[in-house]
Amino acid sequence: MLLPSAYFENNSYYNSYKILINTAFDLTVPVEKHHMIPVCYYKQLYQCKTRKQAEKYANSDPANKLVDLPLPQHILAHYYLCNCCINKELKARLINAFLMLASFKHKYTYYLSKKDSELLNEFKTYCEKKLQNIYGKKVICIETGIEYVNICAANEAMGKNRYNYTGIHNVCYKIDNQQTACGYHWCFSDNIQAVADLKKLYFKQNPVKLKNQAKQIFCPETGLIFRSAYEASIKMGVYRDAILACCKHYWKTINTFHFCFLEDKDKFKPLSKPVRKLTAAQKQYIGQKTKEAMSKLTDEQKAAMKLKVYQSWQLKDAHYYNNGIEEIRAKVCPEGWMPGRLAKYKTKGKQIICIELNQVFSSIVEASKTLNISHGSISNCLSCKSKTAGGYHWKYY
Repeated sequence: MLLPSAYFENNSYYNSYKILINTAFDLTVPVEKHHMIPVCYYKQLYQCKTRKQAEKYANSDPANKLVDLPLPQHILAHYYLCNCCINKELKARLINAFLMLASFKHKYTYYLSKKDSELLNEFKTYCEKKLQNIYGKKVICIETGIEYVNICAANEAMGKNRYNYTGIHNVCYKIDNQQTACGYHWCFSDNIQAVADLKKLYFKQNPVKLKNQAKQIFCPETGLIFRSAYEASIKMGVYRDAILACCKHYWKTINTFHFCFLEDKDKFKPLSKPVRKLTAAQKQYIGQKTKEAMSKLTDEQKAAMKLKVYQSWQLKDAHYYNNGIEEIRAKVCPEGWMPGRLAKYKTKGKQIICIELNQVFSSIVEASKTLNISHGSISNCLSCKSKTAGGYHWKYY
């Protein structure tokens, strides 16, 4: 069985499809790649949001193979798949794929035999009429004023399943006295009286706040403007929640970048000053000036400076322990105590691994020193505040 038996029936169309796949064609006509098991099967099986994700599953499946088919035979293959499919949702997906191929590449159908071309034209008209009767009426959302091609398109725009969600369908056909779906009022756009009545009723008497109005995001360092926090998260490679946290609290940064809402662009004043990066020439100049200033000091002045630093360290509390049991911090060592720390109180860094380099480090500090990456950015990556640090992915070993 070439196709999954739970979704496809072993009938005459299936046998024709099997013969078509195994036939060696004269590739003088433009050729297209065709998956033996259709991509929409994986899209439904794994609930993929995009076709690219479904294609990854299709390409990784060892039972599935890519076949070179001329364009007319490619349309014919989809015709056979539609007629041997027994799953309702998958059949709807296959019909959409067939209609897309048949509408854009119909000029190549004359390469087929007369019988096959007539079959394809009949099936195309049948599918178009069927879809037009069920989903063909245009739908309008009263609150937003957006008009959709059909109920399926409205479902998809609201983030629902294109075929299985019945809320908008029930509102439009007035089933079970359902008045709203997805927080909005809906009706068919050809019903002019219903549209006018709903607009008068719900705009004047009960105004409804619009949902999912994304705010634009502004990055002061790069000067980029994003349509939403989701778009900013994709392009900057960080999490959406972290960007929204930066917009609410201006002192926060992600990978040394600030973010704010575009409407607060003029009010934005970052509290943290940007770190000044010195060049090699500037560092050399500062080193020379420091040596010149130190050479002018006398030995007494240098001794006084050292004493001042030593006294400042003495003023700080130090660690002392007693018999390896207790530990305290004090300015003066108590009687019978020893300076130092107990082993159980010493902080030991957890081991981390860099996925790309496959290298294990004893702590975050060691990794930051070895690869010259900020330890804060590595810590953010490990705590899922950012996806990468220094261009690498990190996790605890």
